[in-house]
Amino acid sequence: LFRSVLVDLRDDEFEEYINLTRMLSRYMAGDDDAPMSEPAKMLLIKRARLLASAAEKLPRLALDLQSRRRDTHILVYCGDGQVEGREAATTVRQVDETVRMIGRDLGMTCAKYTAETSPDRRQRVLQQFASGDIQVLVAIRCLDEGVDVPATRVAFLLASSTNPRQFIQRRGRLLRRFPGKRRAEIYDYFTSPRLSDVPPESAEFAVARGLFANQMKRAQQFASLAENAPVARTALRDFVRHFNLIDEWR
Repeated sequence: LFRSVLVDLRDDEFEEYINLTRMLSRYMAGDDDAPMSEPAKMLLIKRARLLASAAEKLPRLALDLQSRRRDTHILVYCGDGQVEGREAATTVRQVDETVRMIGRDLGMTCAKYTAETSPDRRQRVLQQFASGDIQVLVAIRCLDEGVDVPATRVAFLLASSTNPRQFIQRRGRLLRRFPGKRRAEIYDYFTSPRLSDVPPESAEFAVARGLFANQMKRAQQFASLAENAPVARTALRDFVRHFNLIDEWR
């Protein structure tokens, strides 16, 4: 099963996204076959981190997990950016705030799986996750490093790639067979400014359209093979129409 979860970008986040996109366009203009410059790569990384760490994602995740507090085999896939901390004017890693929120606020057993996790600890965590002793695994990039998490029954993707090969590989790893597992549910968190803030005549419309179009490709791929394909496609209908992407969506 596949579901798109739509998350609003705050005004300051969208403004930063616009600025990064404009800066990036200066480096990307010209020969399409030329290697990407290092400054362009850094801007792309910064823009991707901005989207992955959008402030409204964690409150929405908490809401989505409320009805699953007794469930197991849940994977939360984070980015490697920063979010606002509990204390005023502080920032923390999104993965750490996610673990804190799930463990303390929701009272679920939770563990982190990142590049800093030792090999021995990784093995124990994966075993405990498979057995259900750990309800939620919060990870960064594990699906891009060839790590299979076949026990996963529900995945919340706070950070997603726009690279087709990459997100197809991620989906494949989430759909691996596992004893007692009939299907997997994938919740893919999309980011967009509110449609009312980007009417077609606005100066920001083109940037917002490009932002949504990049994510839409991923939704098309996920929805195409999902059991609930018609419902999954309906969730993005208003955005597809607003951004005049009906032909591309088909």
